[in-house]
Amino acid sequence: MLTIHQIRKNSHAVQLLGEYFDFEVWSESEIDLPDWLNLSTKEKFIPFASEGAGGVFLVGNSTQRVMYVTSEGSAGWTAEYVVRVRLV
Repeated sequence: MLTIHQIRKNSHAVQLLGEYFDFEVWSESEIDLPDWLNLSTKEKFIPFASEGAGGVFLVGNSTQRVMYVTSEGSAGWTAEYVVRVRLV
């Protein structure tokens, strides 16, 4: 099992996620929010990935809740927290 930070450092995992799931994991240097995304929340959310349709996945800095925001402006919680991602 890998954490998000370990996936970022694992080029094979990043390649598999991109190739099979159209899930682009951003490096830690790419963690700025896209220009079109403006969040008004008490918690800081850190973007960690995007998908082919332009949506962005963010993780709450303190709660670790995962939010998905579409490029059309919809948003929702996708997971209560991210502890591990399992690549099979």
